[in-house]
Amino acid sequence: MTAIKFSGAEQEDAYHLWRNAHPTLFVLNTYLQPKAAYLVLHSASSRCVAMQNPTRLYSKNCGTRDEIEDFVTKEFGMGTWPRSCLKCLR
Repeated sequence: MTAIKFSGAEQEDAYHLWRNAHPTLFVLNTYLQPKAAYLVLHSASSRCVAMQNPTRLYSKNCGTRDEIEDFVTKEFGMGTWPRSCLKCLR
């Protein structure tokens, strides 16, 4: 499987449905155009990624840790890894 990307206002509802259906998985938060300088990994059940309009401002790549690692490696190359959110992934 691959990480699922939610990006843009039209995907708000789908993103929230995915989060609610997969509380044990992860959300990679990054800019609408992903940049290695801003990659933050969150728990899908965290309030950190549950705010209103989350996909209007940021892209969300969602899935297992392995799926997110594959996305990051394909997008940015080996050796790049997101930082973990200090609020939901201690």
